[in-house]
Amino acid sequence: MKKALIIESKSSSSQFKNGGTIRQKTIESVLRFEGYEVNYLKSSNLSCETSWDVIVILSLRKFYLARKVKKSNTKIWLDLCDSWVYSRFSLTTGPRLFFIGLFEIAVLLTNRSVFSNCFVTYISPLDIKLDRNFLRILLVKQVSVLRNNWNLGNIRLNPTSKKRLVFLGEGNYFPNVLAALELSLRFSTSFKKYKISEPVQIFGGNWPKWVGLLPNIQLKGFKAEEDLYFLGDIHLAPMRQKAGIKNKIEIPISLGLPVVAFTQSINGIPKSPNLYSCSSKRDFLTSISKAFNNEKIMLSDSMEVDSRFNVDNVIVEWLNTIKLGGN
Repeated sequence: MKKALIIESKSSSSQFKNGGTIRQKTIESVLRFEGYEVNYLKSSNLSCETSWDVIVILSLRKFYLARKVKKSNTKIWLDLCDSWVYSRFSLTTGPRLFFIGLFEIAVLLTNRSVFSNCFVTYISPLDIKLDRNFLRILLVKQVSVLRNNWNLGNIRLNPTSKKRLVFLGEGNYFPNVLAALELSLRFSTSFKKYKISEPVQIFGGNWPKWVGLLPNIQLKGFKAEEDLYFLGDIHLAPMRQKAGIKNKIEIPISLGLPVVAFTQSINGIPKSPNLYSCSSKRDFLTSISKAFNNEKIMLSDSMEVDSRFNVDNVIVEWLNTIKLGGN
């Protein structure tokens, strides 16, 4: 049996169901489906004894580990997921990801010859398009789209007699902090005008305490999925990022809940009767008001959001060309 090694990132090895863990499980499912034995590596248990046929890297900052454990014939799969350029150097990036991007540039330039032979995957065609010049510089030859393979699992809608305005996200991710600020400082003063009487409830860990002091914001902390989705929820996605596919939109839509989102954040999300796509602050507030003031608790028919096990043939063909025994 061919052997695959996944070099985990901090996010992908988390015990929580976030973008990183969903991405890692997607890659695991592809490898297992193609007959690979899957193993995992963190920096704390580095070993060079086993010969790996393919090594999967989920973070550029972990590339040094791949260099240490790879053999001469080992193939490398680099999953960038979202656009690297946009997520590091857009106006909504924030200082943390910007400085991480500067560090990664050094990694990229140092290992340029190796990257040219990597198989690179993204979550959507738009992310590839945004990185096209970046990929040319690295001389990358093989690029493909890999949508997340996920299902609702045991997620169920809890009954309720009231409606909630819900925003999901981790507080250590700067774009989420920007979104929370916008929900409070730009939108909350207009809530009364648009007959919206509930504050925005933010669910997720690692939020700065000062965010909970903002007008019209309630920090609820981390909640398990079974305690997260309620029948009366209206989910908000006020992010301005056009790269990637947002689980905070995809999952509630699949459950049939209404989602109000800016057009920049709905990349890869199909049209749905319960998805309110907004191009301005006025559209956003009007859409919340429509959903909030509907006499009945809103619930559209549940729908599948391309969650089938559907892998690009390019990925399958590449995995099948890898010969047994990467040494």
